[in-house]
Amino acid sequence: MAKSKKKTDIEQVKKFWHQVMDDDEINIQHRLKASELCLKLNQENSEATDQVVIICGEKEIQD
Repeated sequence: MAKSKKKTDIEQVKKFWHQVMDDDEINIQHRLKASELCLKLNQENSEATDQVVIICGEKEIQD
């Protein structure tokens, strides 16, 4: 697979996870998981591994 094609795919996945993280209608647990997956994707495809994704919201996490 060409590097430019892979980068395009990664950008599309990042966009998707960011949309999930920003959607207040989605359960907070799913939004937190999206932030974890987005961070993991960034770490796997970036030289910088000290990135942090934090979600703050009004809803509390429930078991």
